[in-house]
Amino acid sequence: MTIWSIWSAPLIMSNDLRTVDATSKAILQNREVIAIDQDPMGAMGRLVAN
Repeated sequence: MTIWSIWSAPLIMSNDLRTVDATSKAILQNREVIAIDQDPMGAMGRLVAN
């Protein structure tokens, strides 16, 4: 999820979302992570330190 949100990429789930467990559902619905992914600038994150 972290890399997905930083890369501003579309999220494609390949499982049945009707049967996802509570922990996975909480991760997928994390509004702060979604906000990073859907940043209005649309700019992808970059490495600033190694």
